[in-house]
Amino acid sequence: MALSFSEVPSEDIRQGEWLIHIKQGLQAQECIARPSTVCIFNVPKILVDLKRDAYLPQVVSIGPCYQRTTDLHGMENHKLRAAQRMTRRLPGKTDINSVVAEIEKMDGQIRDKYEKIIYCNSETLAWMMLLDGSFLLELLRTLAGKDQTDSSDSMYFEPLFDKSRIKSVGFAVLGDIVKLENQIPLLVLDKILQLESGSQKESQAKLFDLLLNAASSFFPFKYLQLSRFELDSSFVGREHFLGFLHGVTLSFFSGTESASAASSSSSTVQRRFNYVLPSISRLCKAGICIRPYTGDGGMALRFDKETSVLYLPVLMILETTETVLRNLMAMEAFLPLELQVVSCYVGLMKSLIFTEKDVTQLRMAGIFYIYVGNDAQVAQLWDSLCKGMAISSLQPLKALKTEITEGYRSKWRVRLMDFFISRFTSHWRTTISVLAATLIFVFTLIQTFSSMYGFNKGS
Repeated sequence: MALSFSEVPSEDIRQGEWLIHIKQGLQAQECIARPSTVCIFNVPKILVDLKRDAYLPQVVSIGPCYQRTTDLHGMENHKLRAAQRMTRRLPGKTDINSVVAEIEKMDGQIRDKYEKIIYCNSETLAWMMLLDGSFLLELLRTLAGKDQTDSSDSMYFEPLFDKSRIKSVGFAVLGDIVKLENQIPLLVLDKILQLESGSQKESQAKLFDLLLNAASSFFPFKYLQLSRFELDSSFVGREHFLGFLHGVTLSFFSGTESASAASSSSSTVQRRFNYVLPSISRLCKAGICIRPYTGDGGMALRFDKETSVLYLPVLMILETTETVLRNLMAMEAFLPLELQVVSCYVGLMKSLIFTEKDVTQLRMAGIFYIYVGNDAQVAQLWDSLCKGMAISSLQPLKALKTEITEGYRSKWRVRLMDFFISRFTSHWRTTISVLAATLIFVFTLIQTFSSMYGFNKGS
């Protein structure tokens, strides 16, 4: 007698559904590969398991990836009030339904930005983009110091939309808007601003200004002059706020290279000694100075052979620094090697930081400004940043590492150490071995003689 469907074990049902899905997928004519326009990637599970708070939103969901997470629904009223503020800026007969209709026209473009499949219909997605886009624009305006007050909405005071308070009451929200999976495409923000101003050119200029000023609240490196950035067509290609922040970082490290090209002898040094990069403490003991780079981009990482000075960019350890670095690195894992500047920087610093003492040296040298935590905690941070990541070095950083190693090994203290190790270590080992063997032989003879002498005396 055949079993009814309700009597079939659930495991068999799941296997059957899986087979149907695979067969339909293979027989389908359309391509199911990830579109080349994807820029909001899924963070690998191995990274999420290592540090969930750094990758998953804790307070507010931006976009469709975590829209159904009930723990994040507490921010929905803030989103509604942000949308109300947006509608007050709309000109003439343009209303909120007009904005939704315009966003709905971009449905395909929006979906193609996400690696994760979006199951809601186009209307629901458009309203979601409207609320989240309005909320994000209000945050960007607040961080940029614009539209801080709204007299027409004074009875509903929003600390999140007040620059003097947002960093104290909303730092968790600020951390959420730089997480890779918690992004929305910039084209949504551009469309909202375009409907507000009535001009695409004006909307792009306004969006660029908002993004640039807001980036200063998240950019962890000091001495970057944001005023030198100009509006160009490439900023729209950054796709989302985290991508824009990555573009600013790329510009900061654009000239990173060694002070001179690596010589042919450098490879000989590496083959001969097979040596890892020395720690900050060892570099300082050898006579190499560590100094902060106070310029504006360019040679942010540089080693001067003539003066034996290693220049490093100044990093501020803030509440959002770890989240920013981790999500930039997670995004770079999906980008070409030449764009993985943050991962390479973190990998280089990880090679230089071994213990708490190395962090202390960097702090005393003005390389680290630690506003959150202490030296020991920062050392633990650098120890954990590279876990789960496959760090590759750009060619300029490989040359920089080679020059640092050459400079370190050229110091007389290190040369003297190498001399004793290479000349005397093997001889001392041989001498000690011979001495130990001789002592063992002598003790064996004494023990044998004592045993025989005691036996004869007893007889």
